[in-house]
Amino acid sequence: MTSYSSQGHLMKIIFFIFLLFSLQVQAQFIKVDATGAKLADDAKEWSCVYDESTNLLWENKTEANKKYTYNWYSPSDYYGLESKGDCQFQGKCDTDKYVKYMQGLCGVNDWRLPDKKDLESLVVCPLGKSQSWVNNYECNSYQTDGLKIKVNATYFPNMSYSYWSNDVYEEITSSAYYVNFYTGGTDRDIKSTPMSVMLVRSGYTPTVKEELHYPTWDSATHTLTIPKFDASAPVSSAKLRFDFANGTFEILESKEPVASGKK
Repeated sequence: MTSYSSQGHLMKIIFFIFLLFSLQVQAQFIKVDATGAKLADDAKEWSCVYDESTNLLWENKTEANKKYTYNWYSPSDYYGLESKGDCQFQGKCDTDKYVKYMQGLCGVNDWRLPDKKDLESLVVCPLGKSQSWVNNYECNSYQTDGLKIKVNATYFPNMSYSYWSNDVYEEITSSAYYVNFYTGGTDRDIKSTPMSVMLVRSGYTPTVKEELHYPTWDSATHTLTIPKFDASAPVSSAKLRFDFANGTFEILESKEPVASGKK
């Protein structure tokens, strides 16, 4: 049996338990393997990244393919030019052919070229972002903010600088928008320009995603039950019973052996 000095101390214990639990359910990004299954956060290899905040699934670039470039092309576009980029499949280095080639990645078949807003959702600006179109909404002090590529490198470690979006520039339709992850800004360029491409898929949930369980409090027995969320959760499943009269609590169940006794 373990004791606590006061009810205030008890509340701190409960708060700490809930704080640890909250850390395991607030992760923005989830690593996904080539079949579409969820991976542990410490996985060393992954094919896609699921962003829970936007409900978007992203292609994860690799060290090998991050260098390849593609020009913006659509068969229905008047200004379209085929295969002006530099990729592993010569003659197929444009956005249209790349989208078709990548179908089936991570178990899905509706990959697309991202909108500029999709790409902008990945931008990380340590010192905030400009709200002016004059400088393309770049990150403030992007050259000296300590972040070379303005993205979460833990989940997107192989990003290059500029990525095509699907959005055509309204005033000059021979150009399209792209996001520059060096500056964090959005700009436009002529469609024949070779540039990086990273595909996205909307409305996806990993095929292996455990049901979310919350801690429960039984007021009749003064028992707090903390379920284990998944294999990477920092909190083991446990059940604690509190004795308010004697100022003690007892660990009834725990994944790891826990010594008990009154202090």
